[in-house]
Amino acid sequence: MIPGPFHPGTIHRRRLFYTLLASILLFLMISTGFHFFRYLQYQTTADRLVRLRKAAEAADRLDNPVEAIRRLNALEPVLPEMDLRILMRRWEIVLHRMKQIRNAGEQPALQKDVPEMAAELNRLLDGMISRADRLLTGDSELLPATAWRLCNLRGAVRLVTAYLVLENEQNEKKAAGQIKAAIDDFAAAIDIADRSDTTNAERMIPRWNLELLHSEADIRKIVLTSPDTGR
Repeated sequence: MIPGPFHPGTIHRRRLFYTLLASILLFLMISTGFHFFRYLQYQTTADRLVRLRKAAEAADRLDNPVEAIRRLNALEPVLPEMDLRILMRRWEIVLHRMKQIRNAGEQPALQKDVPEMAAELNRLLDGMISRADRLLTGDSELLPATAWRLCNLRGAVRLVTAYLVLENEQNEKKAAGQIKAAIDDFAAAIDIADRSDTTNAERMIPRWNLELLHSEADIRKIVLTSPDTGR
């Protein structure tokens, strides 16, 4: 029987999970502190700018990410910078769901619910990657401060996806594809951040993520032993 996500007996997988989580949590430290309203100054009137700023700041103050997302989705105009804000609140939901799955896997009475919880998390992750893909490859011109954060976020999401693939499918080849894509995302984030007006402290976030990945022996083994990777 293949062990389910976060099963107490899967010590190696749990170790990898905590390694990945330590890496991706670094990204969250600067998730909401960026200034995107400079972009709006060229596209909206002063009154609309004030309204958007107040509405976005009100959403940022909400502890409930679901309600924050609902409010952000209602704002117009729809800009990439606002989409990034929504993705960041979804990232909070991802972290919460990961904790729920881990806790359920450690309780015999709840272990039967883990597969559906993991499937729901996978759907959330897939949606986040699709949205980030659309923003990064779309026609809208992105500010560098937005572009590097999107790349970094997509890399973090792909790491969580890689872990779930290892747990649910025991498919190291598929997981390696996700990890390699995450490495590419972090590298792109570094390149864009270095060419932007991002602060030195913020520029270190994707660089730390990438260095942690390269330093983790388990991850190096998965990637290096799966040369023909795919989704």
